[in-house]
This record gives sequence, C-alpha cells and structure tokens, in this order.
Amino acid sequence: MMAFMRPGIRSGWLALALAMALAGCQSAASPTPSVAPEATPTPPPATAEEVITAFLALTTDPALTMHVVADGKVTVSLSGTSDDLRIAFDMDIRGEDGHGSAVVDTGPSDLTFDMLLIANRAYVDDNGTWTEVPDYRPSTPLNPFHGLSGPADLTYRGMDVREGQRVHHLSVLPWLGGDLTLLTEQGWTGVKIDYALTTLMVTDQGEPISMDFSGGVSGRYQGVAASAAFQVKYDFTKIGEPVEIPSPS
Repeated sequence: MMAFMRPGIRSGWLALALAMALAGCQSAASPTPSVAPEATPTPPPATAEEVITAFLALTTDPALTMHVVADGKVTVSLSGTSDDLRIAFDMDIRGEDGHGSAVVDTGPSDLTFDMLLIANRAYVDDNGTWTEVPDYRPSTPLNPFHGLSGPADLTYRGMDVREGQRVHHLSVLPWLGGDLTLLTEQGWTGVKIDYALTTLMVTDQGEPISMDFSGGVSGRYQGVAASAAFQVKYDFTKIGEPVEIPSPS
C-alpha cells in the first residue's frame, strides 16, 4: 500500500482495475433430424470458499509476481485546513521488490519518476543512475495483501459477469493502509483508525483484478488535532508472470 518516506513532502505524507455464445445447428435437407454435437458443459461458478482459498493461496505467496497500477489521494486536515496529496504508481513487483514509475504531487504540478524498490531500500533514476532515497521507511510490502492471515480476513459479497467473465466480489476486513506507528516519527500522536472499507474483484481462480481502498485516521500532529483520509484504486494484471527487477548497481 502506502509507504512513508522521510524527509516528507507536505506534512510527511508521501505514499505511497472480461462472451458467452450458444449456437444450434439443424439440417433441412433431410426429414431425419441431424444430431447436434454434445456441447461442453459450462463449469459451475466457483463457490465462495473456493474463491477465497484460491485468492489467499496466490496473494500470500511471498514470491508473488504481478503488475500493479495504483492511483489515489490522501487528504490531510489540520487546524481546519485541508490539503490533498496525490499518490500513484505503475509497477511490476516480485515479492518485496518492485520497479516502475511513481507520481508525487509537488503542489503546482505532478512529478513522475522511475523508481526501484529492492531489499527494503528505494532508489530513483537520476539521469540513468539509481540514487538511493535517504531514510526510506516502507510501511507495508508492495503486495498489498501480504498481511492477510486467513479466510476470516475476507467476506464474500457475491458474483456477477463482466465482459464475459465471472468475477467475485470480496471485502477485506483488516486495515491495509500501512503501519500507523511510523507516523509517530513524523510528529503524530494518538493515531487511531476511524474507518476502513476495502473491496476487490477476483476471478474464479482467485486472481485479483481490482481493489478499492478507502480509510481514515485521526490523531494529533505536533499537538494540533489532525486527520487523514485515503482513497486509492488498484488494478492488477500479469499475475504470476515473470518479472525482471534491475540491480541498483
């Protein structure tokens, strides 16, 4: 999910989306009706338990590979004033490592840069050279589902068909917004989770398609009442496909 880095930008908040066809054939050339070939039976929808089991088997694999696109914002409110910070990235990930582009809101404009995350260190591409980001502190692994411990962490919400493919809807119960204890290093105290809503779509095989995360926290920042609201949309593709992570050297 999000990752916090120090020194921060704008109060330290830098973080960190498929046609069934039936056909019949009948011959009119002969009074004897022809026999149509036996159709291949359509497999029944996967059960809730099967979907959740397959999803967890995939996403809790520490070596999971996939392509993740995330786009959203954090709204920080302090002393009656609110400030929005855009958070976005487009990355291939392999386990705890990732490579791709990130977007940081710098106020008047967005800054896009190439980023490499490897061995809990972050690097940005500086004219062809990977330059390490000082004091980088990841709040969660790049795989946003890493913290899920079992079926009790998920609720099955139903199934429908989209673009010819069955999709299943799940809710994630635990907080996926990052390790809040890291905020204490940025001057926050008494931080608590006010609300969290995480919903996702997966295939019959449990492969994640997209996820919507929203959540809010509040506390005090440098002695003043403060809050932060997160809204992030994730799209997942290329589940299990090979991923090449460059070396920072």
